[in-house]
Amino acid sequence: MSTDAPALHVDVTVDGGRAHAERLRVDLALRPGITCVVGSSGAGKSTLLGCIAGLVQPTGGSIRIGGTTWFDSKARVDVPAHQRRVAFVFQRLALFPHLSALGNVEFALTRYAKPERRAKALALLHRVGVGALGLATNQATRRA
Repeated sequence: MSTDAPALHVDVTVDGGRAHAERLRVDLALRPGITCVVGSSGAGKSTLLGCIAGLVQPTGGSIRIGGTTWFDSKARVDVPAHQRRVAFVFQRLALFPHLSALGNVEFALTRYAKPERRAKALALLHRVGVGALGLATNQATRRA
């Protein structure tokens, strides 16, 4: 892959249905690095991330990361979510509200030995600019 090639290319359509009242059409190419998805409520941010992670199936288009196709409606390719190794944090406290930010990140790092997880989790929080959250204790933990 050349340095000019996108690390992630998403060109998808999600037609409205029971879970999606509106139609979403996205075409983007991202270089390696940290990307933030910003938009108004209902703009399709969570739907876009769900498509990339394999939690929402687009009705058309393709998703490629590097040289690997994760989804292609014409070629009938749809790599299962568990094989994509993608994670994102939902807007609402949907996962582990009883854990701190550090605890939630540590929980996701099961491929590392337990002693390495805290340091790796702190490094990841710092990498995305929220390292102070690794030191904060959430309300539920304080009450326990």
